[in-house]
Amino acid sequence: MADARLGAGLRSFLQRLVPHVGRSVAALAEEWCAMAAAGGTGEVEVDVAEWFQAVTEEAITRATFGRSYDDGRVVFAMQGRLMAFASEAFRKVLVPGYRYAALPLRLRRRRH
Repeated sequence: MADARLGAGLRSFLQRLVPHVGRSVAALAEEWCAMAAAGGTGEVEVDVAEWFQAVTEEAITRATFGRSYDDGRVVFAMQGRLMAFASEAFRKVLVPGYRYAALPLRLRRRRH
């Protein structure tokens, strides 16, 4: 029963997400065309990684919260901070006796 509701929820979310992705990509293409026209040669070099990240974040923000990316930017900033905290905490985990464990890399070092 829970799986069926999860599938329906995912389907509902994707139905809300697809139009926002289309609008975001169309706005991105228009912006690139304007940049190319402003360059004079009709060509422009663009770092697409940050553009595609912004398009993805904007589409998810609009589908989830019903607001623009600028309004949801706080959520993504907090998520980035949370990922940094989790990464730092993961590096600081102390497992008693771990340094004495017979791991394959350590075994190879002992042989040489």
